[in-house]
Amino acid sequence: MKGGLSRKALLAGLSDGEGEVADTRPVEMERLSAVPEDVLEAVREVFVSAGLNDTDEAVAAVLVARREVTASWEAATRNFLSIGRTLNRLEAQIRGGNAQRALRAGCARIFPFGDAVASQLRAVARAVDGGVIKENECPGSYAAAYQLTLLDAEELSAARQKGLVGPGVTRPALLAFRRAITAAARPGAQIDLSALRSELRRVQVRLEALDVERGNLRRRREEIEALLSGDGE
Repeated sequence: MKGGLSRKALLAGLSDGEGEVADTRPVEMERLSAVPEDVLEAVREVFVSAGLNDTDEAVAAVLVARREVTASWEAATRNFLSIGRTLNRLEAQIRGGNAQRALRAGCARIFPFGDAVASQLRAVARAVDGGVIKENECPGSYAAAYQLTLLDAEELSAARQKGLVGPGVTRPALLAFRRAITAAARPGAQIDLSALRSELRRVQVRLEALDVERGNLRRRREEIEALLSGDGE
């Protein structure tokens, strides 16, 4: 490795010291020994590019933090996939369009998010469970993962070639990719009627859900007005 920083030196630095850290050091050394060489090099270059010394102590601290952040990031991915799967299972269990529309309209009153977020979570879970996106390549953000579900097979293949399908991919990067696809489309290109019909169905479902929600709100408003009227007498 360049710049004098090596795995051996890093782990040797961790072996120094005394006191209460002695019991945890072997565990940290074992975990850090599995860090890829390119990651160690990247950390070193980050320090050097900022004009700082790439000390073994600082690098070790960064690598420990990286391990913890990566574990939490992967857990976040598993969590939003689990939520999406639960919502899909719930939707399948609730028979009837009216019941499903009512649930979507009242989503924010039942769950800690609204229907827009729930729809994205469901879409991502369907894409992963349907094999469109592999679970281990799913972005760590559900909002970024949802952008992948909006791509067709050819566009998704192009995104993979550009390195835009993976845990570290961000929503802004995917939005930029989708904008580039739109800009590159030929003027007068054939309209995708199937996609338009699907979008029309989604819009219709959303409008119906909003109608249900508006009805609920109107009834609640009347109840509140009646209570306030009685209080003033």
